[in-house]
Amino acid sequence: MKFDTKKLARIIVSCLDPKFLDEPYKGLWEPSNPTFGFCSLASEAAYFILGGPESGFMSYATKDENNTSHWWLQNKEGEILDLTAEQFYLQGSKPPYERGLLGRPVGFMGMRIDVGNPFGFDRKPSLRVQWLLKRILETNNISYTESQIARFRESFLLKVKKKSYIQLK
Repeated sequence: MKFDTKKLARIIVSCLDPKFLDEPYKGLWEPSNPTFGFCSLASEAAYFILGGPESGFMSYATKDENNTSHWWLQNKEGEILDLTAEQFYLQGSKPPYERGLLGRPVGFMGMRIDVGNPFGFDRKPSLRVQWLLKRILETNNISYTESQIARFRESFLLKVKKKSYIQLK
């Protein structure tokens, strides 16, 4: 599946709020670097919105040059979905993807089994991501039901044009 990741990023980033951050990120956050400290939250929210394992994306994490954790999503084709990469570029550096690719995908913190989760797979997001997802859904006038969330997810699918063939006689 191919997704409109720019649209997804706009929606998620617009709903980020420093109140969702834990220390030390909360104390270090500045409006001039609005995605700083939100990598795990934004990545986990994107993972749930896109449908979890069925999206083809997996979570990756590593430490940057300051020994700070960084999280992003990546699929088997190597496509990286990092909604907070901007935080590195604003500080004159690059995201530390190569460090994370030495290992394997990692699971998000706090995810628990939750059969019947409206996001369509049997996991519950961490508490802070639940708050963020609630804000995202409310901001976009979407109720917390499986059918509404599925429709929201479909809005990020890119339409692939079918090739037309000319039949030769």
